[in-house]
Amino acid sequence: NDIIIAGSFSWLYVSFDQLEKITLKNSGPATTADIFVAKYDAAGNLLWVQSAGAGLASGLITDSNGDIYMAGMFGEEEVSFDKTILKNSTSSGSSDVFIAKLSGIPTSVRQNTPVASNISSNPTESTFHISGIEGENCIITIYSLTGEKIYESFLKDSEIIDLSGKAKGTYLYQLLKEGVVLKTGKIVLE
Repeated sequence: NDIIIAGSFSWLYVSFDQLEKITLKNSGPATTADIFVAKYDAAGNLLWVQSAGAGLASGLITDSNGDIYMAGMFGEEEVSFDKTILKNSTSSGSSDVFIAKLSGIPTSVRQNTPVASNISSNPTESTFHISGIEGENCIITIYSLTGEKIYESFLKDSEIIDLSGKAKGTYLYQLLKEGVVLKTGKIVLE
């Protein structure tokens, strides 16, 4: 019952959830079209969004496992889906086509802003340390693999986050600053 959309945006920023202030930044100038794919629950709440770089998405289908297949084209040197980077096989300036398979929940989002953050004690039994966050107004959100938000907090330069009482397993985190996704990754509780 989830809703998955894909497309392209050629604005400098595009927002996907006004309440959570989830915004992607274009990888090039505002005239460049960037590919995106987003997943919403049946109530219209954003579960995740991913940018792949400059290009156009032209087709989208899902399978019974929740995997997403997307087709399109790109004219830049490369695009990246989750952790897979596709290189353009044509001469510079020409478009190449792609078909990408995404898992139901991406484990990474293309970083539009360099972030020198570190997560230590990962894997961990309950607590981990995040450091290297520059400035204020950064939010960390941690999700289960089903997309359920299990933790959210404002961060300062260095913080210890305690996930005591959460089930063992893999969780996904997202760092957000001023509505722009800075970094995502995995946290493993043992």
